[in-house]
Amino acid sequence: MSDKGNARSNARISDGEILEILGQKGTVRVFSEKYKAFTTGKSDISDHEERLFLCTCFDS
Repeated sequence: MSDKGNARSNARISDGEILEILGQKGTVRVFSEKYKAFTTGKSDISDHEERLFLCTCFDS
């Protein structure tokens, strides 16, 4: 969630770090989908996006 929303739900690892870690294990593809984030009415989150990191691992 980066800097959006409540501080306790902010991302703790960057996309670059995820790509670097997974890239050591295989080929990485990233899929994303924009959607309205669920809130209890306490946050005003706009332009929210969910990302899926798919890693096809190298043969051992």
